[in-house]
Amino acid sequence: MATTNTQPNISVIFKQLAKSAVKRGTRGKVGFIIFDDTNKTFINKTYKTSTEAEKDSALYTVENLQFIKDCFLGAPASVTVIRIDKTLGKITDALVIAKSLKLDWTGTASDSVTDQAAVATFIKEQELLNKQFKGIVFNNSADVKHVVNFVNSKVTFTDDTRGEKTGNEYIPSLLGVFAGLPLSRSATYLKLNNLKYVVEETDIDTSIQAGKLCLFNDDIGVVKISTAVNSLTTIDTINTEIMSKIEVVEIMDLIIKDVTTTYKNDYVGQFKNKTDYQFLFIGAVNGYFKGLTKEDVLDGLYENKSEIDIVAQRDAYIASGKTEAETWDDEQVIAKAFKNKMFMIADVKFLEGMENLRFAITIF
Repeated sequence: MATTNTQPNISVIFKQLAKSAVKRGTRGKVGFIIFDDTNKTFINKTYKTSTEAEKDSALYTVENLQFIKDCFLGAPASVTVIRIDKTLGKITDALVIAKSLKLDWTGTASDSVTDQAAVATFIKEQELLNKQFKGIVFNNSADVKHVVNFVNSKVTFTDDTRGEKTGNEYIPSLLGVFAGLPLSRSATYLKLNNLKYVVEETDIDTSIQAGKLCLFNDDIGVVKISTAVNSLTTIDTINTEIMSKIEVVEIMDLIIKDVTTTYKNDYVGQFKNKTDYQFLFIGAVNGYFKGLTKEDVLDGLYENKSEIDIVAQRDAYIASGKTEAETWDDEQVIAKAFKNKMFMIADVKFLEGMENLRFAITIF
């Protein structure tokens, strides 16, 4: 009787993930931190719509309720309000709560420099732990690719009640915008419908180069996001220049999450670590990359491939005491899977939104 064993279904899983990449990238979750003593019976609450939040108006100050509603500007998947006491609460307590939640974008409208710095520090710590948290802060040069540094000093809302406010009060709106933005477009030149005027940076180009997110007045009553950059300014072999773009980091996070989650859930412990199974997984990942090209996430004219990291695998053998690995050719290294570890490397090209135009006209 023939066995019923089949190849792992990871190829199917990756195919589904690729097809849903843009849709999944559109619906991020917001974590919004408030200081509010109106009702101390809860720590956090999650809302799917602005209307849901409105029904809980008795739980918040008028100002905080408006901030929560602002978080829905870009139609995120949900907004989780993390409440801490106004008098005794510390933002670090809220960040501990945020760490336990599955959030995509986190921030606060607090006017405290210390609070904004705490959010930036938290996001940086999560990045070092390979956790895909992203945050928006006000006037904090974090130099971290997962932190967006918003800098416009004043914004004027379109509604009749608020008028001109300091820039920190626009963070809720930006959280919703970036959480709800699809992978199919960049935030660059995105119109912000709840603003009619901003105080612009003196030199927007210089600010952008310094890792600052700037808004500008594109026309009377029309405010847009300039080049959508994060706070990363220190460029090296690990954090390259392209990673200073918010849309690129979003794609990176999605791919890392898809590959690692699928590996953990559908591969680890289920198959022995040998070259045949490694190639099976690599083939599935490459198929996933191919699917992302069809969704305009990766460039279809680029090879976009993953493979065994020969250098890392050879180094692992040498470090374990097998000095003869120094003389192995690449094929020998590939054929010798190292203990329970799999070393992979990938080379892909992200598609970015159109921004710069050079249009030369020759007149005869």
